[in-house]
Amino acid sequence: MADPKKGRKGKPPRKAPPNTEWRWSNRTGWTLQGRVRIAGRLRRWALRTGDVELAATRVAEGIARLKAATFEDGNRIRYADAAAAWAEKHIIHEVSAKTAQRYAVSLIQLKPFLIDLFLDEIDTDLCKEIVDKRRAQGVTTATIKRDMTALASVLDYADVETNPARLRTKKLKERRDPIVLPQPASIVRMVRRAPGRLSDLIRAFRLTGCRLEELAFAERTKLDYTRRQLTVIGKRNKQRTIDLDFTVEGETTAYEILRALPVRIGCKWLFWHGDGEPYRNLSSRFAALVHGEFLAAYDAFHGTTEKTRPPLKVLLAAEGGPDWADIGFQTFSIHHLRHLHAVEWLKDGRSIYDLKGRLGHESIKTTEIYLQFLTEEEKRQVMFGRSAGGPASEAARG
Repeated sequence: MADPKKGRKGKPPRKAPPNTEWRWSNRTGWTLQGRVRIAGRLRRWALRTGDVELAATRVAEGIARLKAATFEDGNRIRYADAAAAWAEKHIIHEVSAKTAQRYAVSLIQLKPFLIDLFLDEIDTDLCKEIVDKRRAQGVTTATIKRDMTALASVLDYADVETNPARLRTKKLKERRDPIVLPQPASIVRMVRRAPGRLSDLIRAFRLTGCRLEELAFAERTKLDYTRRQLTVIGKRNKQRTIDLDFTVEGETTAYEILRALPVRIGCKWLFWHGDGEPYRNLSSRFAALVHGEFLAAYDAFHGTTEKTRPPLKVLLAAEGGPDWADIGFQTFSIHHLRHLHAVEWLKDGRSIYDLKGRLGHESIKTTEIYLQFLTEEEKRQVMFGRSAGGPASEAARG
């Protein structure tokens, strides 16, 4: 009779227990081996048996030994140790430097909740408590979601079987606030107020629709003077090239703005200040300028001063409300200029599909949020290249 361990291997005799897998050899036939990822490293080892019950026992013992050897705290792993190993050996190799920095900031925010805990103490109740307390602090859902994603990454790295942070993240729903477009007059006031090349940067944001860091850290070598194009690095390090000939009433083109920027020897940035440094922390710097202009407009309209006007926080909460008077200035952020660019692009009758690529959207569904600012006739034009009852344009016909 032929030896059942020899010849064709066929299928494994039974389903492998968790953290195990079948392995075939002509010498021993079907046997089980352990398989687990600990601290980001995949471990495999022979269990020297084909008995599933015995293999389940042996793999549990093996995992305990591996965890004890990987982390100093034996079978119970401290969150601080797991986070340190995650930062040193894992995350810097998995994501961009910007994302790694964002994760680090998130974990600093969560540190008071986690620093003295073991991993097995981080459960769904704790994650819910973290979310509730962060919301009570006035933190937005988007920020909380990023914080929980960072924690989930650490727990994944430490091979926590049921990741409570990831489960909680899936339940967090971001509310999309209505898009409010900046007033052209307010943009003009900010261009006048902004110092140095920051005024040109504001204008370029409106004319390109770039995200903040895409344009603030744009490099001069990426400006194509012949084709009048700029190549930027967007989300997840994706590169895209945009035309610079779009303009709006009362403005020149983005190309003319970028072409006229002064060059500094040894400086690679298009927009620079001081000794050739790029504009860092631009969001907060711009917000401070906007708030300064906002308070100046409020004082001019109401005849108040720094000592007699309400606090800035109170005024910002009241802005745009039913009792708010038009003071001739509306606060806005740099990202609002991206929204304005999208709407002005579509109002110009240009393709929404071209806009999708221009803005770096992964899905046309994201770009379609701007259709709310268009008439039905305008929607047909930007989506299908045709007027009501009219033939498709040459571009739409291909």
